[in-house]
Amino acid sequence: MLTRRGYGVLEALDGRTGLEIAISQLPDLILLDDIMPGLDGFEVCRVLRDNPLTKAIPIIMLSVNTSSEFKAQALALGVTDIIYPMYLYRELINYVKRVFET
Repeated sequence: MLTRRGYGVLEALDGRTGLEIAISQLPDLILLDDIMPGLDGFEVCRVLRDNPLTKAIPIIMLSVNTSSEFKAQALALGVTDIIYPMYLYRELINYVKRVFET
């Protein structure tokens, strides 16, 4: 959906690979699922926020967990915002546009 709108996209199927890509490529924005094989989204976020090279990259977490505790934990770790699958397409495009327009 992002490539159809002209954005470049890098993909990873697990947390460890995602970290390697983020650190080596330094993307402008990271879309991070909270549940992934290997390292979960929370651990990936911790590592990214602790790394001087990646600490300022916006992170949008994708999750089905809508609890206020989950959201508070994610935001405390440094997640920029959370998108829930039921709103994925519309919200994702809006978030990505905002990141690149500022």
